[in-house]
Amino acid sequence: MIFIRVFWDICRGIKGPEDLPSSSFFLLSVLLANLIAAIAVVLVETTLAKGLPQVLLSLLWLVGYCYAVLFMSGRAVRFQQTLTALLGTDMLISIIALPFLMWMKRTVDVPIAYYVVIGLMCWSLIIVGHILRHALSTTHAFGL
Repeated sequence: MIFIRVFWDICRGIKGPEDLPSSSFFLLSVLLANLIAAIAVVLVETTLAKGLPQVLLSLLWLVGYCYAVLFMSGRAVRFQQTLTALLGTDMLISIIALPFLMWMKRTVDVPIAYYVVIGLMCWSLIIVGHILRHALSTTHAFGL
């Protein structure tokens, strides 16, 4: 539960990836939790057979992108904490978005749900920028 609080603080811009442990076990645990949340999100729109490859490809892209950016900047030692932060915050945003996505699926005429989901997508981008800013020791604009 304490780690969910740290992820929430990262989402709010209070903490950074350096506040997470650099642990392979913790990274794998968060990766599994993120995978479950992502599958729940895609199941709102499609079947598991169609959604699982999308989730796995997205996850692979995130891992590759994270490592490449950190490697090219000479900060590959921050990979575990950075990827853990990206996965954990994405999991939280996905869980928050899930009821709104389900609401949108059931009712066509619910503009508030669309606005909330768009807002969550924008917030997610800001969170990624915040995490990369800390991981790369750079400005927030460059992190974005």
